[in-house]
Amino acid sequence: MLAMLTARNLPQTLLLPTLFLLVAVAAILLAGGPAAQQEDGGNSEESGDADPTEPPEPPPVPTFTYPKIGDSGLHFDVVEFEEAQDAASGPSGQSGDVVEDTVIYVEIIISANAKEIEAWLISNGVTPFDPVAADDTYTDAEVPLSLLGELSQQDGVTEIRRPPPTSPGEYLP
Repeated sequence: MLAMLTARNLPQTLLLPTLFLLVAVAAILLAGGPAAQQEDGGNSEESGDADPTEPPEPPPVPTFTYPKIGDSGLHFDVVEFEEAQDAASGPSGQSGDVVEDTVIYVEIIISANAKEIEAWLISNGVTPFDPVAADDTYTDAEVPLSLLGELSQQDGVTEIRRPPPTSPGEYLP
């Protein structure tokens, strides 16, 4: 009788640990354990992991209002001035605010129409430091911020930039 009792209780004895093991495996699978990670290669876009074999996306290229203004700091100054001028004029035309125009010493790189560019500068009250010859590739001038954007759009102007310093440590405003 003892042998019979042990044989009948054996399946009941294994029932509880087997049930516990099945519940544990089901919980791991539902929670996205190791088996779920192997299916998608271990990377999941939902978790924010990036694929280490793919290069990261480059940052967006900034767009410039005046691409011929080669110096990004100078470009920022021109755009900031124009925005301040637009804000000062307001929707009614004039708000009474005055935006001070700053004169900037710049180098104007010319690819064509040198005489026309010189004439445009002079007609707007800007005198280049040297008379511009027809075959000149650049000229220097002190140009107000209010004219730099329009100057950069003149036919033949390749680039407008601050000239490089002539000596170490020199700063040109």
